[in-house]
Amino acid sequence: MGGDDFSFQICTMPGDLKSIEEGREAVLEGLSSFNENKTSFVPKGISVFMRDRKNRVVGGVVGYTFGDWLHVGLL
Repeated sequence: MGGDDFSFQICTMPGDLKSIEEGREAVLEGLSSFNENKTSFVPKGISVFMRDRKNRVVGGVVGYTFGDWLHVGLL
């Protein structure tokens, strides 16, 4: 492979929001497909929220399960 086969993009918020979303989706799709083919596990999203007495979200955990693992993306 020569030096011209790849390029890199560093994205910052908020100016590159569209590039960030497109890039994130491409990476997640590729990794999910690869992992599913190799392990037959399919990631499943999971969210747990804490709510106050007025039913407003005041905290939580967002992530996914993969096999017997839990990945916490946001806490």
